[in-house]
Amino acid sequence: MNQILKSSSDSLAGWQGNLQLEFAQREGATQLGRAFAQAPLKVQRPFYPEGSEVCHSVILHTAGGIVGGDRSLSTFPCILKPRR
Repeated sequence: MNQILKSSSDSLAGWQGNLQLEFAQREGATQLGRAFAQAPLKVQRPFYPEGSEVCHSVILHTAGGIVGGDRSLSTFPCILKPRR
């Protein structure tokens, strides 16, 4: 589950986190359509404090900090329709 990268000399090189979130507009609301998280990154359930048009998502780094050798990749494509 947790992936630790090792260098060619087999020494500990750090965590590789991967987060892919895809947002889309459905039925008048912005929704999280797809979520993929690889430790140490994690996304919590979306919430809407500003109404259904604005989706908020909290991203967590569960390892307790970032150190040398850690890598993090995040992508957030949004498929939205223009306002009329």
